[in-house]
Amino acid sequence: MKMKKSLLSVAVAAGVAASAQAQMYLNPEGTGEVLLYPVYTVENGNVTAMHIVNTTGDAKAVKVRFLEGKNSKEVLDFNLYLSPYDHFAFGTVLTADGLAAVTTTDNSCTVPELGTANGAYSGTKVVDGDVTIRTQPFVNYAYLADADATDARAWMGHVEVIEMGIIDGNATSIAGSDPDQTDANLGAAKAVLAGLTHGEDGVPADCAVVRAQWATGGYWKSDPSNPAKGAQFGMNNATGGLYGFGYVLNVADAAAFGFDAEAIASFQDQNAASLHTSPGSLQPSLGSGVTSAHNVDLTGAAPAYATVTWPGKVQAVSSLFMTASISNDVIVDPIVAAETDWVITFPTKNPHTNGATAPILPFTSKYTGKPEKLACETVEVNEWSREEVFTPIVEEGFSPLPPGQQSTKPSLCYETQVVSWNGMSALNVRSSTDKGYRYDIDFDYDNGWARIDFDTSMNYMAGSNLTLGGLPVIGFAATKYSNGDRSYGHSTEHKTEVTGSTVAATP
Repeated sequence: MKMKKSLLSVAVAAGVAASAQAQMYLNPEGTGEVLLYPVYTVENGNVTAMHIVNTTGDAKAVKVRFLEGKNSKEVLDFNLYLSPYDHFAFGTVLTADGLAAVTTTDNSCTVPELGTANGAYSGTKVVDGDVTIRTQPFVNYAYLADADATDARAWMGHVEVIEMGIIDGNATSIAGSDPDQTDANLGAAKAVLAGLTHGEDGVPADCAVVRAQWATGGYWKSDPSNPAKGAQFGMNNATGGLYGFGYVLNVADAAAFGFDAEAIASFQDQNAASLHTSPGSLQPSLGSGVTSAHNVDLTGAAPAYATVTWPGKVQAVSSLFMTASISNDVIVDPIVAAETDWVITFPTKNPHTNGATAPILPFTSKYTGKPEKLACETVEVNEWSREEVFTPIVEEGFSPLPPGQQSTKPSLCYETQVVSWNGMSALNVRSSTDKGYRYDIDFDYDNGWARIDFDTSMNYMAGSNLTLGGLPVIGFAATKYSNGDRSYGHSTEHKTEVTGSTVAATP
């Protein structure tokens, strides 16, 4: 049995509210504790602008993480401290040295400060009047041991934002600490809250106070001799209420393509400590949430929602984005010089395919960095014109075929990739022949639509017997039109399809 996700979204929030059990869910209202941005790209003149908005009256600690497109290896992360109702604007650019980098003129507090040294990679700060432009290059440290350790590997990827908790300036007691230490730390907590809060000029009062708490002697810096110190002091659990959006902008093309960040709500276990970690930590990650998810259950006579406890936390996240197919428009009409790209991102693929043993369902192939073996998944492609003319399953592969691929069916091998119809890229991203993450496939009509089908599925066997079909996917279609020296762009989110069934119980 199957059903379109878009037809189910209205009931999601109500269904979750009716359940007393903690469970993460994909929030159709667009706010949450986790935001997933499907793409950033700095290739061929692209700039990707992104925004994080705190809609609540809580001061929040947030992890911002950039992941390269081949295997979702981390290329940069930092802690962001948002004041109540704050808005953080940032973007990705290509530096003069050929490095992808995050850049911002925003004044919200980050730790470390953007625009500073990071080993062999040096950030920059440029003061232009009242504005400071901070630029921080992406690094290759996480994939140095791979066959491809180039900086260009980070020119395209996607972004995770995870709320770690809220700053409580009224913390009054710390177990195991003496009153003098508690009073001292409470004073620091109040100072942090005051330091990150923006004044009428739009500038935080003192970001240095926030950063000082991660330095030696700071109350977030762990100290075995003083149990009053540590990342959890003055922190409460996440409350959600973040939303995000972005757009890929190419000035030379005069085209921009907007997208919303997918929002996961109720991600954090409210009975555990906050997820607040040091700026140098790889945690929290998508594997830091609860194991229960609010899933569509199509096993009965009518669609319903079920709380499903998955064997792993990342699998719970994957279950929210499982789709048997993606569908969208394709416009390649030569009269208006139209070009269409599909961004296809697997936000949870890395932990499913990078283990020491076999891949974890729903992914079926394992990644190795040296010698390089991409984790490819075969797909099927169907095409229709606007007049219902149908081209059956496309058997030829995307161009070029991945190394060692034997099947004639197309494969998607990256974590973040673009499918360009008729080989013309609206987003100006590099082809896989040029070490980019773009595949080309022919489209038989000037205008129409297509569907890409995924063959795999993820089973849950411990009591539920629920199967969700397909793969976890986020993304959108970007279409550009040209008219002389003018061009226009628009984007549309992929249409997804939830499939589910019962499977035989294990003996």
